[in-house]
Amino acid sequence: MAGKVLNKIVTDGLVFNVDAANPKSFISGSTVWNDLSTYINNGIIYNAPTFSSSNNGILLFDGTNEYVDFGTTPTNTIRGGSQFTISYWVKKIASDRDIIVGSWNHSVRQGFFLEWYTDGNIYFGNSAGGTNNNVAPLTWTNGWYQIVGVFDGSQATNATKGKIYVNGQLLNQSASGLNTTVVTNSLTKFYVGFVENYNLYSNTYIGDVLLYNRALSATEVLQNYNITKKRYGY
Repeated sequence: MAGKVLNKIVTDGLVFNVDAANPKSFISGSTVWNDLSTYINNGIIYNAPTFSSSNNGILLFDGTNEYVDFGTTPTNTIRGGSQFTISYWVKKIASDRDIIVGSWNHSVRQGFFLEWYTDGNIYFGNSAGGTNNNVAPLTWTNGWYQIVGVFDGSQATNATKGKIYVNGQLLNQSASGLNTTVVTNSLTKFYVGFVENYNLYSNTYIGDVLLYNRALSATEVLQNYNITKKRYGY
């Protein structure tokens, strides 16, 4: 309907939703980050990331040993499928810090991930082995960003199979990867702030993390951004 006000995040296909600002998801001092989706994919928090009430509620990961392990249940909802979307709000405390979320085994390069790396690039990967990722530059500022990766294996080119959005806008990207058409069944655990066989922990603030079992449209990505942006100063 024309003129309809969209006042909530997209829930169609939402299989994972954790939010440090929602007391049903996280309470300061807790060792569990609860999934707000109907799948109840709760995670174990390791080594006590710092909670702050800023932005209604956020977690700071120290880059040394802090992370959240959600096990394999979130990945069970998308493994073998041809589409997924992963999203998070993040604030890096310096340009050379890293944020990574996903289910990725670095030694065999299998799984999927969305990372804003220390080199100033966002990497969005989905691979059953090999260097399958798309890359987009994002210049660091001391502010919050909503970063989204959308995968649709039915598309014809690497660029259209994997799309990277920041603050609701599609970025230009190097599309040399993502030549697979499905999410591998050989997935490891789903982590926030860490991946297996990759000696790099995230050193950032994180507000929320979402995972969908389908490819969100550009309109839906923008809807999620507009609904949540005020919390992060936009």
